[in-house]
Amino acid sequence: MNDEQITIAMASVPTREVGMKRVIQSLLGTCDNFDVYLNGYPSGYYTGVFDDPKITVYRSPPDLGARGKLYMAHRSLGYWLTVDDDLIYPPDYTYKMVQAVEKYHRQAVIGVHGVLFVKHPDPMQPQTRILFSHATYLAHDLPVHMLGTGILAYHSSTVMLDWRTMEPGKIDEQTAIVAQERRIPMLCIAHPDDWVTEDDELKYRSALRRNIPASEAAVARQQRQWDLYLPPSWKEYQKFP
Repeated sequence: MNDEQITIAMASVPTREVGMKRVIQSLLGTCDNFDVYLNGYPSGYYTGVFDDPKITVYRSPPDLGARGKLYMAHRSLGYWLTVDDDLIYPPDYTYKMVQAVEKYHRQAVIGVHGVLFVKHPDPMQPQTRILFSHATYLAHDLPVHMLGTGILAYHSSTVMLDWRTMEPGKIDEQTAIVAQERRIPMLCIAHPDDWVTEDDELKYRSALRRNIPASEAAVARQQRQWDLYLPPSWKEYQKFP
């Protein structure tokens, strides 16, 4: 346990077992620890990829859903990167995310899939939010209100997220609300088209994010005032009107 270690954390569901294995195999060599939370897998489930000593497996019950990504985040030092089992990550993913955290002197939460809200979003008016997708080129780093937790990085000195304070279901907006309450900037970093991609087959399978009541609860939580925060180091790199 030290503040230079890199932990990658993922929550998985059985229908995405193939994706879970792929993500571990592609990113394991880029981190010090890899935490995997298994939602709904059989109690005796085992796969050979778990043999690596870097991997720690946590199992439900309880079924924590997406909150499983943060199972040990509240007591882990260093860099914390959250990933999803339906995404495909590039070889330089961990390096780029950690470098972005350091670029802003550990003063911000970093992501690649971000949302800007108007000050008071209206769920009946879609134009009250602007999405900056991980699949679409972004020329410059951009402050946003919310980041997707499938592509997220931060340092424990900035924030230590705690799943125990979150409601079941989606955690993107709950993570963003924590950042809002603590005035922590969220930055969507510059990236090329399809730097991180979705597995077109897995994304349509039963998923942590497809629960309709949970989605409705997430939308309800977004009905609040949103403010935009910039890290003190922002002026070193760009101008923002």
